[in-house]
Amino acid sequence: MGLQVVHRLCRRLLQIPNPCARWVSAGIVVWCGVAINTLRNGGYVLSLRGALAGHPDRIRNFEEVEAMFKWIRENRSKEEIIATFNPAR
Repeated sequence: MGLQVVHRLCRRLLQIPNPCARWVSAGIVVWCGVAINTLRNGGYVLSLRGALAGHPDRIRNFEEVEAMFKWIRENRSKEEIIATFNPAR
């Protein structure tokens, strides 16, 4: 239904009497979808390169856990036992 609305709008704006304009409007819809997808993915990639506060939650969580394990390796001996409510599987 949305494609028909875009098709009619394009035909009215461009004043194209050709029925093949349906493919033009379909192309416009597809390219709009590609553009939106590209912009969203680009925003995600750029957020990975920004400051730590701008990272997505799962990346920030991963980095915090990595920092914790680094601290444990540096400050605890291998003979010590660490108890947790969420054990490794």
